[in-house]
Amino acid sequence: MKLVKVIFTLIFLLCITSCGEKATENGTEEATKELSLTNQQIQFNGIEYADLVEREFSPEIFAFGKVEVPPQNKTIITAKFGGFVKSIDIIDGMKVRKGQKLIEIEDPSIIQMQQDYLENLSNMEYLKAEFERQETLSKEEATSLKNFQQAKSNYLSSKAKNLGLRSKLKLAGVDLGNVSENGLQNNVILRAPFDGIVTKVNVQTGSYVNSQDQLLELIDTKHAHAEISVYEKDIYKLKQEQNVKMIFPNIENPVYGKIYLIGHDLDKDKTVKVHCHFNKENSVLIPGSFFKAIIKTQSIKNFSLPTESIVENKGENYIFLMLKNNGKSAVYEKIKVNVISKNDEFTAISFENINQLSGKKYVSKGAYELFSKTLEE
Repeated sequence: MKLVKVIFTLIFLLCITSCGEKATENGTEEATKELSLTNQQIQFNGIEYADLVEREFSPEIFAFGKVEVPPQNKTIITAKFGGFVKSIDIIDGMKVRKGQKLIEIEDPSIIQMQQDYLENLSNMEYLKAEFERQETLSKEEATSLKNFQQAKSNYLSSKAKNLGLRSKLKLAGVDLGNVSENGLQNNVILRAPFDGIVTKVNVQTGSYVNSQDQLLELIDTKHAHAEISVYEKDIYKLKQEQNVKMIFPNIENPVYGKIYLIGHDLDKDKTVKVHCHFNKENSVLIPGSFFKAIIKTQSIKNFSLPTESIVENKGENYIFLMLKNNGKSAVYEKIKVNVISKNDEFTAISFENINQLSGKKYVSKGAYELFSKTLEE
């Protein structure tokens, strides 16, 4: 019987001890939320106050992107009929003007096409004269219909062949005005179709190239744009014509632009492509360059405090509300808040019962000193 009493007594004492420890723990947690300072301590820590005020904010979206060129403003230069590379006048990264010489190619087949063209041109003159003669005789019924139709067929066939040869020679880059019996063009010069930058050169002097080989790539930088990857959660905040600030690692000053197209396809990394036009052309921008983007969204009103009022610690943010001041000391409450947006001076925040506490005083200067005291306790 005595043993039973002893066991019950021990259990009772353990319960009291456990409850006491929990009460102490709860008391500590509550203590860390409130802090009391004397007027001397307030003055020493330089504590000042600010009101919780509604202000206009333009939330910023941070993303990354790179400079791109639309497919229609990129071109691949090829040799239309193949040949040997005689000279190369450009290198990677070189800026070129429309009509500038890029590559010169010696193409034996070009000489044969010019010969065929000249022979056909000469023969076509004879066939045309014969056709006109047979046409006149046919009207006078001095020749048979068969002879007239044959002459007509021969002339039209030669004319069609002439048009085909002219088109091939133009496609190959041969100046038809320089093609004559006394001179044939044996080299083909490939020229830039527009102002741009050479991005790839895939050929060497002396090598033989086929008609399907890609000799070089040329891009038109005037149509360069910014392609930004924005996370799905932020897409609803975006609109056309919103301002975008772009920071490049190799450019001293930011580059500015505006949104002109918002994509609708979601990538594997849960981002959507947003296309922007640059406000000004910038010759320093190289396609493929990466940058950090800051997008200004539509302004909205939020409760805010001076940025120095918010204390950040381990990924969480806190402010201090003055609960009371009896003239000799003041009591402060630490409140956990969510940061919505920032500008140069103020930070928009939200927390529980913010509307009911909007008329209170909050610590603006000295917030970090108060937070350090809560850690000491």
